[in-house]
Amino acid sequence: MSSKYRPEPVTIIVSMALTALSVALMGMYVSTWVTILLTFIFFFAGQAAATLYWSLILSLIRDNFDYSKAKIDVNHFIFCYKIIRFYLTIQLKILLLDCTITDIIIFGYLSSFIGFLLFYIGILIKLIYVLFQKINLAFYS
Repeated sequence: MSSKYRPEPVTIIVSMALTALSVALMGMYVSTWVTILLTFIFFFAGQAAATLYWSLILSLIRDNFDYSKAKIDVNHFIFCYKIIRFYLTIQLKILLLDCTITDIIIFGYLSSFIGFLLFYIGILIKLIYVLFQKINLAFYS
């Protein structure tokens, strides 16, 4: 078995589709059990898609960073700074037409990951807000 794991893009697409489908179906059913089931589908499919995206991206960019799973005191802010700088560098290389196919693939994966992460976190915050609002209304009723 190879030590370089790369998830299939199909599994990422299926996880993203399940996340979007659960959000789309959320308001269509009045049943509490269906809402709970759709919430679980949304949460776990979103976590799966984000994790698969991240493992795909991390295996592609690991050579560009001094990042190892074995390091104990990895400063996360420096790592995030390196990723943002790397993303902006690739974007600049693409705009200046000085890029490789690997740069385009990494840029596409990073852009898709950022877009999905913003969608997932935004809907998760909205879902938590709605749940707490319903709980507060249930206590005051």
